[in-house]
Amino acid sequence: MEPPWLSAVAAAVTLRGPSLCWFDEVVAPEMLRYTDDGSILNQSELVDTVTGLLYKLFYCAGAPVLWGSYNSRLSAMPAASIADLLHAANAGRGRREADWRYVGPATSPDGGTVVEKDGLRVTVPEAPPTRPVVVTLPHGSFGRSQGFYVAHSDVPFPMDAPLSRLYLNVSYPGAGPMMQLVTTLLNERRLPFDFKVANAGTGFNRCDSAVLYFPRRNLPTLLELLLPRLLEAGRRGYLRDVTPALTCRLTSGVAAADDPENGDSFGHHRCQVIAHGIVAALTSDNPALKVRAIQAAFTRAALDLHRPYLNASTTDPYAHHCQQSVTHPA
Repeated sequence: MEPPWLSAVAAAVTLRGPSLCWFDEVVAPEMLRYTDDGSILNQSELVDTVTGLLYKLFYCAGAPVLWGSYNSRLSAMPAASIADLLHAANAGRGRREADWRYVGPATSPDGGTVVEKDGLRVTVPEAPPTRPVVVTLPHGSFGRSQGFYVAHSDVPFPMDAPLSRLYLNVSYPGAGPMMQLVTTLLNERRLPFDFKVANAGTGFNRCDSAVLYFPRRNLPTLLELLLPRLLEAGRRGYLRDVTPALTCRLTSGVAAADDPENGDSFGHHRCQVIAHGIVAALTSDNPALKVRAIQAAFTRAALDLHRPYLNASTTDPYAHHCQQSVTHPA
């Protein structure tokens, strides 16, 4: 049996002449270019465009939505930054980490020294070039993830451990309270995490407005600690019901997925896999052919259509908690 999202997504992307459509609305006019033998010339560009459509109008919305519906919801959101509010609500204190490596003098007017660890570079007031450096990291970052404020745990984050992501559909009024709740609970238990929350009202148009990153081995402890509090947060209006498409829905407004482990976002990675399938059958008017092309793309990526939230060869750690996601067109 096909997962319910598959036929809906396959039907959403169509052609009108050389123009790309989403539910019969032209979203990329005159986009297709063909070779002399009739094959599509700009397949890579098409995959990128379809990936973007799927990410915005399917994954972030929780189900395929119309372009106009997305834009009307976006325009209703306040645009003002709430980054300072989130920083004030962050209950963390920062952490000291050893084994940072000297890179060189900072080029900023304020001076300092650049040090590096696990691909991350920070500027510290002073560091010796000949031995590892101990760095005090702040409890939050304003520029690490575009559109988000990121809170960091008070204990070191293991960079080499398989990671999971917990998605929270935080409401605009719930941003501060949820930041305080999550950072307080996890730091009290000395659990490693990064927790990002949209830093402006327009970021709350998406149902992954907050994402918690953590080592997958800590999933049972984390869910036991957080889920009862998140249910109460939902009753207070701090969480909205819909969860991102392709994730494992745990409860109202809460979902989980494996981290793709390639530096990409989960939603973008899975939407790109789907896009490869759609583009391969884009010129066909047969919906069943598009469905089969998406199935083939998942097979090539070694992903499970029925459990797209899992990486290849991952034992499902979420199965006990997983509920049916919302996947019907809206």
